[in-house]
Amino acid sequence: MIKIARVEDGNIMEIREIEKMTEIGKHKRHLWMKIVDNPPTYDNFYQELEGPTRSINEKTITMRYVLKDRSKDFFNMLIGAEEQKRILNIISISEMTELLLLVASGEDLDDHFLAILDKVEVLKQKAHDLKIQDKLPKDFRDNKYWQ
Repeated sequence: MIKIARVEDGNIMEIREIEKMTEIGKHKRHLWMKIVDNPPTYDNFYQELEGPTRSINEKTITMRYVLKDRSKDFFNMLIGAEEQKRILNIISISEMTELLLLVASGEDLDDHFLAILDKVEVLKQKAHDLKIQDKLPKDFRDNKYWQ
């Protein structure tokens, strides 16, 4: 299939996919331009693709893409979400509320809450260890990084 576009005054008015240019009548072929669209291959985990933008020259329209590396903030957000999910797996909302009330009132925490806090501290350290890595492993959600 060939992708073509009808251009008027520098604007794309219509896009079609055809088998051969002969499908367009000879008297109208000059209105149509071939579209060159070759998006790059990329790793969606580490990179993001922006575009396309269109570059129109005399005979073709070229689709242009920009490949950008994902930011450290993006990966830190993923790690933070995983950390929060794991924290909520070890302490329920009602336990969290009870813990906050105990801490606010200055009461001593029992062994149950101390054990939970120890587990939370381990998760926070594991999240920190992932955040300082140069490249986040794709399987960072695997238990091997969190235990």
